[in-house]
Amino acid sequence: MEDGLLTAALVGAAVLLVLWPAVRARLAAVAWVSAADVRGRVERGDDLLVLDVRSGGEFGRGHIPGAVNVPLDALGERIAALRQGIAENRAAAVVVVCQTGPRAVRAAAMLKRAGLADVAVLRGGVSGWSASGLPLHRGV
Repeated sequence: MEDGLLTAALVGAAVLLVLWPAVRARLAAVAWVSAADVRGRVERGDDLLVLDVRSGGEFGRGHIPGAVNVPLDALGERIAALRQGIAENRAAAVVVVCQTGPRAVRAAAMLKRAGLADVAVLRGGVSGWSASGLPLHRGV
């Protein structure tokens, strides 16, 4: 049994070593913004779409005020509508948020591939926002 666990650990480490450059490149390609920056942009009235890619249930338990919920698994089919809405307001930037960051990184990459230029990820996600003492809105 111990040999099986050791083998699994070694295989996992090898996979991580092989995939790490791609993961690091994806993370480096993403623009990151702080909760304080997002809050300041919202308070100034900047044209900003806060796109929450968590599930509807997660969103309902607490989200950034004014955020729009499009779960990550539905984003692909809604990108065209998002692009059209953003194109109508050329100055609009998108800040993507999830609970802690990984889903938001995937969503940001999808949006970039779809041609959106001004896309960033909220560092720390909703957890980071809340830890900064910023308010969350409950409900849909």
